[in-house]
Amino acid sequence: MAKPSTRFSLLCAAIMAFGPALQADSVTLTNGEKIEGTITYESETEIVISVNISDSIKDDRSIPRSEIEEIFKVTEDSKEFATLKNYKPGSESHSLTGYETLTSALERFIGKYPESPHIPDVKANLSALREEKARVSRGDIKWTGRWFDVSQAQDVQYQYDAKKLFTQMNTRAAGGDLIGALNTFDEIEKKYFGSVAFPDAVKLALTIIPKAESEVNRLAPNHKRQQEKFKESIHLVPEPERTRLITANNATIAASEAAVTAAERAGQKWMPLAPLSDKANTSIRAMAAAEIPRLRALPIDDMRLSIALNDEIEKQINENALAKAAETLKRAQALWPANQRLAVYLAQLKEKGESNAATAAAASQDGKQEPAANAKGAKGKAKNAKRAAKADAEPKTAEAQN
Repeated sequence: MAKPSTRFSLLCAAIMAFGPALQADSVTLTNGEKIEGTITYESETEIVISVNISDSIKDDRSIPRSEIEEIFKVTEDSKEFATLKNYKPGSESHSLTGYETLTSALERFIGKYPESPHIPDVKANLSALREEKARVSRGDIKWTGRWFDVSQAQDVQYQYDAKKLFTQMNTRAAGGDLIGALNTFDEIEKKYFGSVAFPDAVKLALTIIPKAESEVNRLAPNHKRQQEKFKESIHLVPEPERTRLITANNATIAASEAAVTAAERAGQKWMPLAPLSDKANTSIRAMAAAEIPRLRALPIDDMRLSIALNDEIEKQINENALAKAAETLKRAQALWPANQRLAVYLAQLKEKGESNAATAAAASQDGKQEPAANAKGAKGKAKNAKRAAKADAEPKTAEAQN
């Protein structure tokens, strides 16, 4: 089996983005006020500290030393450690490239600040990451805090990729990119129909489609009226402004048509929201009319019930209750035959069944050999006893002859 794709990686940039903010210098005043920021200047009479008012606004405060009770300055190694603090194993594994990026950063810190008090933490994180990297290089995958060996990796990759696309679908819908979200759903349905994420993706699609159709019905008439007004009034605009406006309007129409053409060439199921394009408007309306009843007819509740049985099947297999697991699997298959996890459990049941059968056969063979060995031993003992009796009889006969 091929090793997991690098798509499984949670990019190191994500760790950096959600890491803790840099530690700050602080100045405690004699009145008890504590000011945090970055000390940018110091003299015998004052210090200047830059304070963040917002993400984009900073305020430089000059403070006389006579008003200062205590000054705390963050060391350079502590500032850098704050950016590396979360460079450690998480609930999901990374790609090999991701591990290399993380471990290289920690190794640089050790080389740069060998006497830093943070070295023990950095070394511990580095060791843990190296251990994970070794497992990933063998084909193992960690997902939701659990490790899966290479024999399970393909299914885990399938579920993870589906979940990632579903997250992308959610993000696009929340950001107002309704068509982008629906095209992402189309990809989920084509590639990951049997995934745990699919039923939820269907539910989300059913909320997005009416919104997309509503947008078309709202925007298309408005843009049509705007174009009519433009044509009616453009002749009143003096040159050269008239030419500039006509050129800009034509460019807008051309861009709209180009977006529709690009979507067609890319094979996208849902055309872009292009109110000036009759082709796009007609396509979205027709697609919505067809997709809503089709998706509503899908047995979503049965899919979810089938998915709910996954954990039960896994538990039964782990407890070696294979007959129960087979029965539960049969129920799950009846509810949703496309449930991807069931193929994995079926293979595990077969493997465990063969293993148990082999163990039983070996035990049976041992049982047959033991009676045979006992019989052979008894036969040998009888033969030895006969020889001993004969040996005892011979001297007595000789004495009698004398």
